[in-house]
Amino acid sequence: MNENNQMNPQGNAQYNPQGGQPYMGNAQYNPQGGQPYMGNAQYNPQGNPNMGGAQYSPNPAAYSAPKKPLDKGFLMFICSIAACVVGIVVFFLVANSSFGYVTVAKKFYYSLVTNHPDQAFEMLDVKESDFVNKKAFSENYGLTEDAIKAFDEKELQDVDFSVESKDSKKATVYVTSKGSSFGIYDALSIDVVKDGNAFGIFPNWKVASNGIVVKNVTFEAPAGATVEVNGKAIDKKYLDSSKSDKETDCYVIPQALNATYMVACTADGLNASPRAISIISDNDEIQLDYGEPDADTMKAVSKQAYDAVVQIVNSAKDGTDFATLVSKLNVTGDTADMQDEYNRLVSSFAADPTQTGVTSIEFTNMKAIPRFEGYDGEPKINVSVSGDLKIHHNTKSFFSDAISDSVETDRLNSGCYFVLKDGKWVMSSETNYIVPYLWVSTYSD
Repeated sequence: MNENNQMNPQGNAQYNPQGGQPYMGNAQYNPQGGQPYMGNAQYNPQGNPNMGGAQYSPNPAAYSAPKKPLDKGFLMFICSIAACVVGIVVFFLVANSSFGYVTVAKKFYYSLVTNHPDQAFEMLDVKESDFVNKKAFSENYGLTEDAIKAFDEKELQDVDFSVESKDSKKATVYVTSKGSSFGIYDALSIDVVKDGNAFGIFPNWKVASNGIVVKNVTFEAPAGATVEVNGKAIDKKYLDSSKSDKETDCYVIPQALNATYMVACTADGLNASPRAISIISDNDEIQLDYGEPDADTMKAVSKQAYDAVVQIVNSAKDGTDFATLVSKLNVTGDTADMQDEYNRLVSSFAADPTQTGVTSIEFTNMKAIPRFEGYDGEPKINVSVSGDLKIHHNTKSFFSDAISDSVETDRLNSGCYFVLKDGKWVMSSETNYIVPYLWVSTYSD
């Protein structure tokens, strides 16, 4: 062992002059200490070996590692992310074009001006009912044939939609036609309201029904009457007992379209003609009287009045007692005044003891003109019956017992009232002019 504590070299191995492990084979120890140079490798100044025969560069920045190829799975992941982003953007754009408040206002407007009210109704924020439904909306908001026209794309695009106001729950879109005329839809405001969310994300907008639908409309009609709206009777379920009494029935309609309706107040035996009534605001109260009977009813009652007057006159000629007459005519009401009138008529026909009396009566130029007077809670028709009478009677000569036929003429004017009772029109005795006043001369000049 030498003074440096080195063993004798064995083979090609050399000891580290600093002491420590021997150099193995051709390896040389790193002068900085540490691991030996392996094979022909030279250690760099930091103590890391240069592998193989490479020489270590003193400048680390000058070293460039070889580029690795991109992993296919990573590329697919990046593409998937990009596709998702594009899909989300497209989804939001499509959703906004389908559910946006301006889009809904446009669709509603175009449905109206192109005469598709059924499509417009589906955009309304309203539930269907007896008076608010697609059929009723189409009838009231559809264009007439004169107003319908073919709209080309240029005309439909020549409309401006501007937002007047908006918050998170509602918006107002003002529509103006810049060029072509769309009639009643040239300019209008469309209110839209939020109705939940589409897909749980996007606000779902509906056209507000205010101004289109009115609420709590009341029809007040005579008790027992049938109220018909556009030819259909109002269901008894709408009858409000808290507002009705023995004289008036009150029907309360929760919602109805702002429109003009044909309304008739009818009863059994009264086929009333409808009249136009406009419903325009909430809580409207519409008072109804019995509608004027239709032409067939008025004609039938007029004939009934004519037949009654003829029967009264002939009964007076024949001397029929009043009670029998009233029973045949089925007269309603207090008949005292009518009886007095009838007795005077009987007296006018009575023959002088020297004469044989009236033999026959001709009714000529007869007219029966009806007038409806049912606006005091009871259906009533006044029929004016007028005409000329030719009264034939036998006359005894003043100078002999010879009998000759004589003819007297008189004018008949009678006003007959008929009221509706249990579905039938019956004569009323409330007027003093129920029978004609006649004076028949029993003497011949």
